[in-house]
Amino acid sequence: MVAKKGSCMRCNNTNEIGIVPDFSAEGIFEAVWFRGEPKKSKWFGYKLKRKEGMPITTYRCTRCGFLEFFAREREH
Repeated sequence: MVAKKGSCMRCNNTNEIGIVPDFSAEGIFEAVWFRGEPKKSKWFGYKLKRKEGMPITTYRCTRCGFLEFFAREREH
């Protein structure tokens, strides 16, 4: 894990990088963020195209546990 020293917004302690996994019947994926209001699917869940989402990177403070989430543009 990559650590970022002094970057916790709450206590200025070290953060470690991680992800919040998205579990599905097809496997375990990195969680993604989508722009705009979600549209419900007539079958179940939402109408979304995974490739249009932005992967979410999470940093966790090693002292207080505060989580920061960042959605980055996909590299093409």
